[in-house]
Amino acid sequence: MLSSWFSVQAEDLTTIHAVKQLSRVEAGKGLPVRLTGIVAHQFDWAEAPFTLADLSDPTGSALFIRTAPQLSRDLKVGDVLEIVGTTSAGRLVPGVQATQITHLRTATIPVPEVMRIADLQAISQNNPLVSLVGIPQTIKLTASGLTLSEAVQMSIMTPDGPFTAEIQMANPKDWNAEALIDAEIMIRGCLSPFYNQRAEFFGIRLHVSGTNDIVVLKPAPADPFHLPVTPLDEILPIGDSRNNGHRRRVNGTVTFSRQNTLYVQDGTHAIRINTHTDMHLPVGTVIEAVGFPAMGNCFAELNETLIRRTATSPLPEPLVLSPEIIAASRQPNPGKTARDIDGLVVRMQGRIVQIGEPVNELRSILFQFEETIYTAFLQEQKEVAAFVRNLPQDQPVTITGILVFSRTADQHENFPQAWTLLLRDTSDIQILPGGPWLTRQREVALQIITALLLLLTIIIIIGLRIRISKQKQHQHDLDLLLAERKRIAADLHDTLQQNLAGISLQVKTALKATETAPGKVASFLQMTRQALEDAHAMLRISVWDLRGADTCGKSLAQAILDLARGLPEHTLTCRLDALPKDIPEACSTQLLAVIKESITNIVKHAAATEIVITASQTQEGFQITLDDNGKGFEATALSFPATEHYGLTGMKERMRRIDGLFQIESEPGHGTRVILTFPNAKNRRAL
Repeated sequence: MLSSWFSVQAEDLTTIHAVKQLSRVEAGKGLPVRLTGIVAHQFDWAEAPFTLADLSDPTGSALFIRTAPQLSRDLKVGDVLEIVGTTSAGRLVPGVQATQITHLRTATIPVPEVMRIADLQAISQNNPLVSLVGIPQTIKLTASGLTLSEAVQMSIMTPDGPFTAEIQMANPKDWNAEALIDAEIMIRGCLSPFYNQRAEFFGIRLHVSGTNDIVVLKPAPADPFHLPVTPLDEILPIGDSRNNGHRRRVNGTVTFSRQNTLYVQDGTHAIRINTHTDMHLPVGTVIEAVGFPAMGNCFAELNETLIRRTATSPLPEPLVLSPEIIAASRQPNPGKTARDIDGLVVRMQGRIVQIGEPVNELRSILFQFEETIYTAFLQEQKEVAAFVRNLPQDQPVTITGILVFSRTADQHENFPQAWTLLLRDTSDIQILPGGPWLTRQREVALQIITALLLLLTIIIIIGLRIRISKQKQHQHDLDLLLAERKRIAADLHDTLQQNLAGISLQVKTALKATETAPGKVASFLQMTRQALEDAHAMLRISVWDLRGADTCGKSLAQAILDLARGLPEHTLTCRLDALPKDIPEACSTQLLAVIKESITNIVKHAAATEIVITASQTQEGFQITLDDNGKGFEATALSFPATEHYGLTGMKERMRRIDGLFQIESEPGHGTRVILTFPNAKNRRAL
């Protein structure tokens, strides 16, 4: 930023250094500039196509030059240019918007001095042309700029930490970049920081124009597996001169393998190994591993590791954990009192407390060891879901797994405080005898048995209710039958028996009259004949009444006509054209029985000579009416339950059974009308 006494003059803006001294506010005023410099790097960006470096500045100071694409289309790295334009605020530091570009000549870009990352993290140092020394650890192809052209992206480790270099070239696939892995190189380019919307620093990125800007200071080992073997507890110690970012080689037995993560153990120590490809090595595989050491959550790990199998061996005997071992592993001072157990295969006895649902293909299992609750993680696989469902809670279990330490959120040092277990498969959980009788398996079995018993009880109750309902209906039918029998018996007693008794008395009287009054014999015989005719008619109607109402194989209309033809000595007219054809047989049987009973009552009690049966359609079904020319009666005085009109009660019950309605209309001297109303299919319940 400029001092308060500094005044910007147009003649002052002839050097890159002068422009970079402007504040973003001053640069945003569009001050005129005329600069001379060399193209240090070209970008495939719309607003910053190249960087212009000062040939006479040993610090490598450079500016982003923004221009129209047609002005910079033919430029190359190394071109010396004269730029005419105006200043611009830029995204982080001032830049220049070019309006005129003049090509002066071609020159060699000066070699910038070697610097350290710690000296380049200020935003004011953005865009310098610098040289850095480091060790490439990863190399991959990436897409760069607006055209997404291929470039090589290299992660390079330095004593101050890593940085990323992006190297432009025409055919990156043809370059043997892998030969630079673990070599010591000097690389030069135009530096820019990673930043966010708040202009906060994230890291260093170096834009390199080509492979000519890379100098190998020390080549990588020809065979990385010829490196000396490093003990697992010494891959990243403090004060070790070998801690220079190069690869380390270790040996050990694989105790855990999941995707691109391995744990290996050499008997007393263990480490985590991260590979760039999925290895899926079986546990028990003895390997050599070569990778770059880096600090993990609490302990050092190997990254970008190369693996070579050497043999197989039995798994290390699990370390049986105790409270004393755990306490010793948390000692903050390294030494004989501290116990290094991170990454080891351990075993403990505890009780399952809770089983979680899988998250990111990992299922958490909470278990209690001593007085503390810990977490174990099991990779979700095909058989895991069924296995954990049957795990008994509060049942003693033995758990074997890889112990992994971690720091708590408020820790400032890497001393272990919390730990979890990584389980390899379901065999790492062994259920021990003892514990509560009600295990998970037994609980499920009891639930199934209880559900079956409940279902059986419901079925029995439903069956009993159906049986009781049928028994009640059967009893009701028996009651109606007994009532009908009593009525028929009463009719026979009151009519036929009395008529026969009267006939017998008339015959006796006629026999006596033959001796004492022969002239009266004819009168007595005439009375006897009349009584016999009455008894005969009564017997015929009783026999007709006792015949069953049969609709089997017939329509209701045909059954009514057959019934009418058998009626003795009465005129019966039927108008049945309106009867539907689809009346269920169960309903037809009940309707025919009610019609027959109604005709019987008319013949016996109404003294009628004519009966008319008529069927008619209604809005909700149909009606059948029976009209007679008998003596009639007072219908309003008729009460089914309170009187002994068992026949009428039976008819009403029959109609109610098929969702029908039974009605009687009558007046003394005006005959009687019986109305049977029956609903259609959609208005009646299933029968």
